[in-house]
Amino acid sequence: MTALALAAGKAAPEWAWPLDGDAWDREPRLSAEERTVLVQAGPRLLHSSRLARAERGALARLLGPLEQVRSCLWIPDKAGHCAATTATASPSG
Repeated sequence: MTALALAAGKAAPEWAWPLDGDAWDREPRLSAEERTVLVQAGPRLLHSSRLARAERGALARLLGPLEQVRSCLWIPDKAGHCAATTATASPSG
């Protein structure tokens, strides 16, 4: 909505969270299986694609909400982002 429309008295639309967080399991305690997988997986947790299917299954309650949120975000491709940043930062001439 433009500043002109707001000045004319029109209300800005209320932003709505695009995910249904009510469906997420919010149990703060880890299950024994979750704890075991977290300890065993260690650094592989930084790249969820490196987890075995059984590990992903055991951590589905924890990873599911994160993956849903990530799917709603625009995350630039690292290579393209770095190239664009470098091209913008370099002096023309």
